[in-house]
Amino acid sequence: MHIHVAGELLQQRLYCASAKQGDVAIILSYAGISDHVQECVKQLYENKVTVLLLSSRHDKTLYYFATCRLYLCGFESSYQKITTFSSHVSAQYLLDLVYSVIYQKNYEKNIEHRDRAYHVCRLKAKEESGMKRMETNKGEET
Repeated sequence: MHIHVAGELLQQRLYCASAKQGDVAIILSYAGISDHVQECVKQLYENKVTVLLLSSRHDKTLYYFATCRLYLCGFESSYQKITTFSSHVSAQYLLDLVYSVIYQKNYEKNIEHRDRAYHVCRLKAKEESGMKRMETNKGEET
């Protein structure tokens, strides 16, 4: 599995244009009113890409192009200070949920990978601390 996160608009468009059947795109958009997001989702739909849409319930624009939908908290008003906080918490929860489902699908393989990575990190940390001790000892000898 390869994961690509597009940061800039051009990069997002390139990923959407080059995505193909068998790929999965996760689109996170509160209201779906951005022309750019609408164009990307339509491109993904035309390319037969599976689209997981994380959006508020009142988002009708992107709804029809999505394969699967998870809904963000849609009870916000622009004049309250809590709006961005509730959107963030809602989006974070849904992304954590998606991650846990993906992780669980290959649980044993993911645990083995985690354990190998942890072992490598511990070895590197021991090597680095050993080098620091050697440098300290050299400094004390002079």
